[in-house]
Amino acid sequence: MWVKSNKVNKPVLIRSFLVNCLTLSFLTVVMASATASMPPEKINHKTTMSVDEAAKELQILTQWEIDEAFVLNQATASINNQVIREKVLAMEQQSQDAIKDMNQLIYNHGREAPRYKRDLKGYVMQGYTAVRGLTSDIGVLSALYQNMLISNYNVEQVLKLNLCPDIKKKLQEIHKMKQRNLEELLALKQKKEED
Repeated sequence: MWVKSNKVNKPVLIRSFLVNCLTLSFLTVVMASATASMPPEKINHKTTMSVDEAAKELQILTQWEIDEAFVLNQATASINNQVIREKVLAMEQQSQDAIKDMNQLIYNHGREAPRYKRDLKGYVMQGYTAVRGLTSDIGVLSALYQNMLISNYNVEQVLKLNLCPDIKKKLQEIHKMKQRNLEELLALKQKKEED
């Protein structure tokens, strides 16, 4: 139900507009990046991928994980609730561990791991989370959930490829960890909405 009022809360209106614009921009950039990094013709190969191809896919996922770790770290500064902040810090540590494991696999398969820095997608993800963080802890949790959902989708797409057994095993572990984190973020968000 809309309440008629002569007063317009311009800061709230502007903030809502900016959040909506940034959300649309974020989803456009991130989904374009996700689909560009994993061409459909690579999915469902009959034979196992070459070691080099598998390591290249792992490099792409590692960059996603690096971006996600930066976002999780930045989000902790925006979260007011101590319990939620500690859970997000634990997720960041899991992300850091996944990066180390993936980097080791990349080295083992003859490629160089990505440097630990954000790319353009990482800056967009971080900006989106920061703007959502202006609204509330619920906004931060929503942004983290959306970021992790896209990251997890990328892991799922790579798992459809016929990877080397060691890479496949590690990615399955990371996928399970991300699934648990997604469930936890959703539960935290729902609990916060009820408060």
